[in-house]
Amino acid sequence: MKKIKRLIILCAIMATVFGFSSIVWGEESNVVPQITGIEQTVAKTDYICVKWNAIKDVSMYEVSYKVENSEDDWITEPKSTPEFSKRGFAAGSIIQIKIRAVVITTELNTKYGEESEIFEAVTAPSEYITVEQTDATANSVSLRWNASKGATQYRIATYIGGKETTVSTVTGTSAVIRNLDPKHGYFSLHIYPQQKSKSGYIAEYECAYFTGTKLVPSKAKGFDFNSTNLKLSWENIPQAEGYVLELYKGKKLVRTYEGAGNSAFLSAVNKNTFYKIRVKTYISFNDVKKYSEWSDNFYFADDVRMVVKRVSKNKIKMSWKKVKGAKDYTIYAAYGKKAKFKKLVTLKKTKYVVTKIRKKPLNLSKKPCYFYVVANTKAEGKKWSSNVVLTWGFKK
Repeated sequence: MKKIKRLIILCAIMATVFGFSSIVWGEESNVVPQITGIEQTVAKTDYICVKWNAIKDVSMYEVSYKVENSEDDWITEPKSTPEFSKRGFAAGSIIQIKIRAVVITTELNTKYGEESEIFEAVTAPSEYITVEQTDATANSVSLRWNASKGATQYRIATYIGGKETTVSTVTGTSAVIRNLDPKHGYFSLHIYPQQKSKSGYIAEYECAYFTGTKLVPSKAKGFDFNSTNLKLSWENIPQAEGYVLELYKGKKLVRTYEGAGNSAFLSAVNKNTFYKIRVKTYISFNDVKKYSEWSDNFYFADDVRMVVKRVSKNKIKMSWKKVKGAKDYTIYAAYGKKAKFKKLVTLKKTKYVVTKIRKKPLNLSKKPCYFYVVANTKAEGKKWSSNVVLTWGFKK
């Protein structure tokens, strides 16, 4: 059998020689150079292409190859140019290749160069992978995926605004992708199975698209309480899928609210009472919720309703109910239809008699006058005031 193979190769050599009759190898040359510069240029799931440096006046190149760890014999093919390409390999294969130059000066005089060291070419992996998120922070995500047969590493890239950027290459089947910008909201991650040869060539397969990337939301902020419908709202957080809100009266937890969106209706809120709330939002994956930090505390109270009595054109009496948790109260007044409200007085009592506005005697016969009062408290180094919904006043 070996003699038959040798005869076939010799026939191929002779055919190549006659096809390249213009090539002349000097009779004085005794050493055929060894092949150099071998590199892989193309890899697909079943195809490879390898090139090397051409040798001047060589008759042909003899390429031998076999799949690593296979029981097959080496297969040898003649090549007239410094390039070897072949289909039919399995995906994720390593193909061992050795090459030597051949010079034929006469029909009976053939010179062989020394065989190159074994060069490894690779085909690309061919198995799709499925990806899932396992953890998250405010600027990182943890992913894992199933192994792709033949892959020795995986390239990970972000895809934001139509632009792909490689961020990491890992050899395992999990990774933590850091330094992600929360302002992008939801974005895609692309993961490419790769096989890397000993020479450094990378054969890459199609990427797996992971579009459900989620970052832990930032802290809720920008709170506002609407006394009309007892609705508390905050700035929208694009990543957040839901929230937990805790309502306190003093140090006592009154009620916990859960929901989606960026608002909650606080049915447990009573009038004339200061409350405190805090909110944390969350994302979810694999039946796990990952929460943001608790928001800073927000203190609020419903609007204070006044009882206002006109005693005369120069005197008004007003009173209101005590607000639980209030430290004092501030009355604001506007003298005239287009005047802006300005602080009139701050006091601890729940009643007041108005006889002057901005140091001028009150005279309701000349200008209308309007009032409202807010309850104030102090907490965590800040002043907090109750809502303002209605004003009370007297026209001429």
